[in-house]
Amino acid sequence: MPREGLGERFGGAAALAPPKDQVLQVDRGLEGFLGESEVIRRLAESSSLNLFRPFPDLETVEVLARHVGTRGFIGLQVKTSGWEHADVENRVYVRRSSFRARPTTYVCVLSWDRGAMRFGGDCLLIPSLDISELARIEGEWLVLELQPGSAHHRRLDRYRSPIATLGRTVEVLLTAVAG
Repeated sequence: MPREGLGERFGGAAALAPPKDQVLQVDRGLEGFLGESEVIRRLAESSSLNLFRPFPDLETVEVLARHVGTRGFIGLQVKTSGWEHADVENRVYVRRSSFRARPTTYVCVLSWDRGAMRFGGDCLLIPSLDISELARIEGEWLVLELQPGSAHHRRLDRYRSPIATLGRTVEVLLTAVAG
């Protein structure tokens, strides 16, 4: 008997998949690019920040913000967590082999609502030195578990920041380091 017919033979019906045109296609690369672009856009709203894009993209820092006045800098690794339903837990993966925790490096996590095609109102701005306490190890990855679209991110709640004021938040961090 063919393997495909075993379920029916033992009393189970074959599960019907939805038509391909109704399946939401997820392009995580595009979501990541949109997240990086959104972070750059929000930081660019602050006239006291210069922005740089380090190369290659395999480095911990994907966006570097330098304060014009203090000359201090903060590096950001941007992660975008796409979601379709508010009750779904998502994971954010950080590659252990290239991740280097430093006092001047932060992980910025944005939530992307796939249905509405927009970012959530908050982001997470996590000092990289805190990642090892918050993430669990899964093979070659550090994994942060969160609930995009939710008002709470468990232990991550203290890192929440309104995405609309991300530029100002980074300015304040850079001014505090210099002061």
